[in-house]
Amino acid sequence: MGLPYWSLSNYLKHKVKSALNYVTDFEVAVANEARASVRQRYPDVRWMGVMPTPELADTYAAADLFVFPRRSETFGLVMLEAMASGTPVAAYPVDGPLEVLGTSAGDSQGGIMNVDLKRLVRRRLPCRGTRPARER
Repeated sequence: MGLPYWSLSNYLKHKVKSALNYVTDFEVAVANEARASVRQRYPDVRWMGVMPTPELADTYAAADLFVFPRRSETFGLVMLEAMASGTPVAAYPVDGPLEVLGTSAGDSQGGIMNVDLKRLVRRRLPCRGTRPARER
């Protein structure tokens, strides 16, 4: 006959793999489009990308404040990394930051939280000009 024989499990594995490849390609395309849109909207932001661990620690340490703008994070290891480098964290008072920073009542250990994160950051972080934090 010339047709390959596939068991049902092989057929399903092939279909699942194809579906996962499609989903992954779609996610990458959406992420790239979103990244381009955000970069265009905020041209003065320096996008660091993936960094080696020692360089990442130096970057955290050079920052004035680490802003954690997620409302749906289960834990937030990056907040611990920033705090370990001596950098305070600004975050929304939701589950992850509440677990890491402690309390939603005013200042907490290692950072500050508020439902109006933008206002909070502007109030707590005085403008220091346009020089990058690493140069200060």
